[in-house]
Amino acid sequence: MKAEFINGDVILHSPAKRNHWKVTDLLSRLISTYAEVRSLGIVGTEKVMIALSRNDYEPDLVFYGKEKADKFESNQMLFPAPDFIVEILSKSTYKKDKGV
Repeated sequence: MKAEFINGDVILHSPAKRNHWKVTDLLSRLISTYAEVRSLGIVGTEKVMIALSRNDYEPDLVFYGKEKADKFESNQMLFPAPDFIVEILSKSTYKKDKGV
């Protein structure tokens, strides 16, 4: 179940629609390939929980440069602010995604 902790509330998300996961998958493959070929870092998708100030989020796609990524542990579940974040917007979540 995808959930985020935002401003003291647990926000549950519905499953991703086909167009959403296709865009996420394509961007992930493109950025991951580029990052891997150049040894720049790692890319994570959807289930990567990041802690930002008071809130915890699961963005659609995150990138961590090598310096941060090398410090991660194999069983780590909560991650620091990424170097790059992508949130795929949809009509049903546009206001929330652009707001909070």
